[in-house]
Amino acid sequence: MGGVMVTLKKIGDVGNINRVDGDFQGIESALMGYKTMAGHFPSQTQGLQALVTKPTSAPRPRRWRQLQTKPQLDPWGNEYVYKYPGSRDASRPEIISKGDDGVAGNDDDMSSQDE
Repeated sequence: MGGVMVTLKKIGDVGNINRVDGDFQGIESALMGYKTMAGHFPSQTQGLQALVTKPTSAPRPRRWRQLQTKPQLDPWGNEYVYKYPGSRDASRPEIISKGDDGVAGNDDDMSSQDE
């Protein structure tokens, strides 16, 4: 029975990792839409909330439309972290999941800029 539980956990982990990859693509698509309307990506301070609520701080978007109804959560119930400029590609935003432990900066983190 223990072997079955370990196998099921590993299958769940793969499903969660696949979901994160899909979420990264969806969020990046929304950010490209934001950039098209606003003329720039949201600042790191504005974060992904700029997809939900029109920023009132600089840089203000020249045009804005709500692209998400609420901040998106990763499979473990944590908000995705937004970094701009990104760590590996400074010309693009980076989206980060803190992984199943919910703690940033360790081995289970996943980044949209992972190779």
